Amino acid sequence: MTDGHSPYGSGPGGYGHGAGGGAGHGGAGYGSHGHPGAPPPPPHGQGFGGPPPATPGVSVVSLVLGILSLCMCGCLAGIPAIISGHMALSRYRDQPYLPGRGMAMVGLVLGYISCVLTIVGIIVYLIFFAGSMML
Repeated sequence: MTDGHSPYGSGPGGYGHGAGGGAGHGGAGYGSHGHPGAPPPPPHGQGFGGPPPATPGVSVVSLVLGILSLCMCGCLAGIPAIISGHMALSRYRDQPYLPGRGMAMVGLVLGYISCVLTIVGIIVYLIFFAGSMML
């Protein structure tokens, strides 16, 4: 600053005043593109590839039903979790770039586990409790 000019494109002794101007004053201050021929930055909120694709609702439904089937509902939620999980996975075969494949897989596996546990529970009940009632 020995020559009396600021390195920020302003006149001597101040910011945004003088012949050079600041950002928004037509000068080469902060926020301008500085390099001729450089592409402009993307608008705010867009990024380079646009917004990411939304997670299909069937994947979320499969995950929620799979969790419910293990917690309290058994096959009542397990069978719909299996059905919605298979529906979501068939959608991922056609469109593999969609997010949420892991949610569909987890819901599907939890649905199968809850159905197997329900069937095993019914068999154990029939062997130990229903057999003792017949005697």
